[in-house]
Amino acid sequence: FQIFMRVGVRNILSFNSRPSREIVVTREEDIVIPEKLSYVLVIVENVEDLMQAAKADAELALEHLARNARATGIHLILTTRQPCQNTLSESIKAEIPARIAFRCASRIESRSVIGGVGAEKLIGKGDLLYLPPGSAKLIRAQGALVTECEIMSVVDFIAKQARPSYELEIHQQRSPAGTGFEDEEIIQQCIEVIRS
Repeated sequence: FQIFMRVGVRNILSFNSRPSREIVVTREEDIVIPEKLSYVLVIVENVEDLMQAAKADAELALEHLARNARATGIHLILTTRQPCQNTLSESIKAEIPARIAFRCASRIESRSVIGGVGAEKLIGKGDLLYLPPGSAKLIRAQGALVTECEIMSVVDFIAKQARPSYELEIHQQRSPAGTGFEDEEIIQQCIEVIRS
């Protein structure tokens, strides 16, 4: 986002179509400005698990990401298996321009995903309701089956584009040094949940 402000553009499309010999004002901090920027795809699968683990941190990060995603060329996909009204805050939902709902168990779940009823009446097997950006009208569609071979070819194509960039700070927070006592407690809690 700082690159956009530095160059004086509003989104990734105008950044990539700017003249190549544009003069950039340099300041004290060094930010490398590339010739072109790629679009980024961020997928958060089972967002309800993330919210249960660290609700305050995750909510703040998702809200910031959702607010700036469209302008900076980030495509954000949030998925949930059990939609609840309190999984995502209204401020995050307001920043998500499009929504898709597969068959839901109840009207409440349907409302929490697409903002209205109807997903509870779907027949399943890829049947879905799509809420396009800037519209209040739901579109009924059929989701396609993507095989594992097709998924692997897409992953291989993306992996050839650039090396992954991992946030080591997050990894260090998730695996604290110690005796492993915390992990044993979590494992015992998981066993109790499975038994119940």
